[in-house]
Amino acid sequence: MSVGPGELWIYTRENMKNKTNTQEGACDKRVEKVNITKLGVDVHADSIRAVRQKDGSMPQPAQKLTWEGFMAWAAKQMKQAQKVYSCYEAGPLGYGLHRKLTELGIVNIVVRPQNWDELGKGVKSDKTHALALVQHLDRYLGGNSKALSVVYVPTLEQEVARSQSRLREQMRKNRQRMEAQGRTLLLYYGIRVKGRWWGARG
Repeated sequence: MSVGPGELWIYTRENMKNKTNTQEGACDKRVEKVNITKLGVDVHADSIRAVRQKDGSMPQPAQKLTWEGFMAWAAKQMKQAQKVYSCYEAGPLGYGLHRKLTELGIVNIVVRPQNWDELGKGVKSDKTHALALVQHLDRYLGGNSKALSVVYVPTLEQEVARSQSRLREQMRKNRQRMEAQGRTLLLYYGIRVKGRWWGARG
């Protein structure tokens, strides 16, 4: 499921209802409270740091969770809110978490990694990253398309094909490096070789 800037405003507008003011006999347009939860997620191999923001309130303190604990906590958010948004940075862990969150019904956004220290304080931690992510997510959903740089999420089939291609390229480069090392070693002993010197000789 994809999400674009301004979706929060659209979602809020769709929940507006006309209510009759019985005291004055007038029809008044008021916004019904929309229960939206936003999650800024800083992902690591052994843990996840998450910051939650409910509706337009201040972000809550960061929580450090195991992967299993985070998934259980994320599922709980779906039961407590009408809609849940989350975002995390693309990285070496791939898009597995994105797919798991999507399966729960959460609208997740994968974003390009960047320096979140906008004020130049020089303070970098999991807590500040997760907080910055949820703050930027709030702006993005509010209509600021520049608040996040969204990354295209490939299908599982595309990701597998891409991984295989990258692995072949890495193996090719490793082979070339070892070829060069072998030629250098042989040359040290006065033996000059060319081409596939390591293969069987006819």
